[in-house]
Amino acid sequence: MVRSGDIPVHLETMEPGAMYCVRAQALVKAIGRHSAFSQPTCVEMQGESLPLALALFAFVGFMLILVVVLLSVWKMGQLLRYSCCPAVVLPDTLKITSSSQKLISCRKEEVDACAVAVLSSEHLFGVWISQT
Repeated sequence: MVRSGDIPVHLETMEPGAMYCVRAQALVKAIGRHSAFSQPTCVEMQGESLPLALALFAFVGFMLILVVVLLSVWKMGQLLRYSCCPAVVLPDTLKITSSSQKLISCRKEEVDACAVAVLSSEHLFGVWISQT
């Protein structure tokens, strides 16, 4: 706030990078005297460092939040895919076959028991002749 006489003057806006100079004078109303003006004091306003830094922090924060959200969605998708649609066949120990209420349908393949024997060609020829 700057006073000019009895009227205060407010500097509402100051341009970044502009130079502002001020001179002061003391006034004593009781005796009606005033001093000489002081030497001018000049100040140069700083540039747009605060809004630029704020924009940079906001951008970095937004990117971090975006990465966290995308990783969370990806991980949830993996969990749902592996939970709902597993690609691995269940081992026999996890399948319930003796219960009347089957949780997982299991098919048992019946394998015929076979005996393996080594026979000589004369024996096979004899069996073939006897069958015909």
